[in-house]
Amino acid sequence: GMKLKNWQEEFRKCVPELRKIAIDSLKQGLSEANDIDGIDEVVFQLGYFQSMSGDADSGAQTMKGLLEDYPQSTYVPEAWLMIAEYLFDKQEVSNALAAYREVDKHKTARVRPYAKYKSAWCLYNLQEFEKAYKALVVTLDMCGPGSPWNHLYREVMRDVAMFYASWEDGIPEDAVHEFLKLDKENAQSMAQHLAAVYSQQGKF
Repeated sequence: GMKLKNWQEEFRKCVPELRKIAIDSLKQGLSEANDIDGIDEVVFQLGYFQSMSGDADSGAQTMKGLLEDYPQSTYVPEAWLMIAEYLFDKQEVSNALAAYREVDKHKTARVRPYAKYKSAWCLYNLQEFEKAYKALVVTLDMCGPGSPWNHLYREVMRDVAMFYASWEDGIPEDAVHEFLKLDKENAQSMAQHLAAVYSQQGKF
């Protein structure tokens, strides 16, 4: 919620010494209180702060602990996302994909469109080009007008062209028709991106 966002903003502004104090005080609080209401939020904050401080290993461990100890927490999708990002950064693509898919199970989670986007990239990196393209098409739909992830839309659109070019069944002549089905207004721009990709690949 909003409260957590404010916490995160404040933490981003902190100098490293203050970050360490924040982390130590959260750890202290956790060791003293096991059953208070909202303890899962404190665990999530700790994992988030650890990751933000450059200690991604501890952050991922804390998030795993949250999933084990508080499986009903509202922070479960975010915890999975942070684990997925950690694995993606370590180039453990298959494991990252499995974690992004855990986020996807939470249909109302705010972070779901982003997880879908990253799972498309995992599939692309695993050279599952058709699945990657199809996952991206779903992402495009999730990031449309009114979505909190609308700022991702243009990026996803550009990637649609690149993924289409890698997909064996993606026939150049059919591309415009395919893109028109996805987004009439931006089909031309996607087709231009595609032409640029094809010319780099030497297909045109």
